[in-house]
Amino acid sequence: MRIKIVYFFISLAIIDLIILNYFVFINKPVSQIPSAQPTPDQSALTTRISNLESAVTALRSVTPIPTVSAIKTQSPSAVRHISYLPINGSYNQLSYDWVNVPGSEFYFDTVDYPGLISVVFEANIKLFNGNGLAFAQLYDSTHAAPIPGGQVQTKSQVDTIVTSSPLTFLPGRNLIKVQIKSLTADTAYFNSGRLIITSKY
Repeated sequence: MRIKIVYFFISLAIIDLIILNYFVFINKPVSQIPSAQPTPDQSALTTRISNLESAVTALRSVTPIPTVSAIKTQSPSAVRHISYLPINGSYNQLSYDWVNVPGSEFYFDTVDYPGLISVVFEANIKLFNGNGLAFAQLYDSTHAAPIPGGQVQTKSQVDTIVTSSPLTFLPGRNLIKVQIKSLTADTAYFNSGRLIITSKY
């Protein structure tokens, strides 16, 4: 009797193991079995690669920005400047020889005008009541000699502005004055004068 009871419990234990094995190991739910990872869609991958290739081609076709070279600036070219030096004095004289115009003296030095190009003498003169010529000239008292190019003339009996040729000054600070004369028995008039000085700088 006791042996039968032992066999009964052994048989019951075996049955339990079989049932447990069936439900735990054999009859496992499908949801618990790990599924395989889905493979990527080949058509989507091909489309993406094609888009990337198009973008690379577009970048290659972009026009490069031209390199800007440094611009060399040039210094502005020199500009001509004209200045005037008034000459005082007003005088008339009937004389065949040169006579000084009182109060017409002034000093002139070419180094005072950097970039000097030319200097001309402009005078307002006339010949009173005659048919000859009235003259005026610049005289260098420092060197006791007329200034080359500094002589003007007119035969007009009304105030006339006449301009000399370009003047040639000797170096240094020289005392200059105006002289007048006439070639006939008529009066030469000097009414005003000035130097026209042209420089470039």
